[in-house]
Amino acid sequence: MALTEARWNAVVSKKYFTTSSFKNLSAAVKTYLKDSSKLPELAEAWDNWNEKFIKKGQDYKKSDRYVVGGALDDIATLVAAVQRKRAATPVRTATADARAWVRSVETELRKCQKWACNDVGTFPQCIKDGERNPDYQRIRYPDNIRPVGMPILSPDRSWRKESLRKAAMSVRMARAGECTNYAYYAAHCLTENEGHPRVEVVSWEGRGRAKHLFCMVGREGGVGEDFSLPAIAHWNNDMVIVDCWALTLGWDCVYTKQDYCFRDGMMFPSKVQMDSNIAWDPEQADDMQSGLRGTGAKLW
Repeated sequence: MALTEARWNAVVSKKYFTTSSFKNLSAAVKTYLKDSSKLPELAEAWDNWNEKFIKKGQDYKKSDRYVVGGALDDIATLVAAVQRKRAATPVRTATADARAWVRSVETELRKCQKWACNDVGTFPQCIKDGERNPDYQRIRYPDNIRPVGMPILSPDRSWRKESLRKAAMSVRMARAGECTNYAYYAAHCLTENEGHPRVEVVSWEGRGRAKHLFCMVGREGGVGEDFSLPAIAHWNNDMVIVDCWALTLGWDCVYTKQDYCFRDGMMFPSKVQMDSNIAWDPEQADDMQSGLRGTGAKLW
């Protein structure tokens, strides 16, 4: 059956929590029904509404409105082939030199040096100098491994300041974490005070489910269609990499793009998960961490 005004009105009449994005979707549907050339606008409104469910780890089929008349499936089919236009990545001039800024918060970053690496059992090969490391036993067999939270979901890459604060607090309380939450810990330390340069939470994504998160400070430029970073050669030389997970494994936590300790294995290709230059939409809940796929070994 084709999308009709009657079928859509049945969806609208269903008693369910209504957001501004759904109101925009409804307006776009009605405009499209009068003028089929407005399909791209309908696709954009659909994406904005459907994103609410994606951010909760759900999909629109878990909406109470889904069971009414099949109109939501009609729209999903209509917009499936529409070519989306992605807005250019906003880039602002940094208000502070990246290296100087990192130095100004380095004491906070280094507090996690002797905290537990929860997933060291999966990555003993990442311990600096292996069994030759004088701290090998402490690093390899920590006595306080404990989970600290799920990954933060930000499909639009906006900066989730409150979620990052809570993640950092969890790491501090547990004195433990995986690369995911140690990246959030670093991100919080780097942006807790005003005037910071651009900070990005970045995920290296290897084969299968392999993933490693770290922070980049002061990078210039945009990203690809899928939020992927350009080749390393295109990263500006004065940007800084911060990896507190590496610090718990005996490495340093502050690097350039040339000397990053995991440059040859867990640096590129990478995607940006959060960018401090992208403002969070206050309409979205930002009071909890929610799941990407899992944490710790499940991400590797």
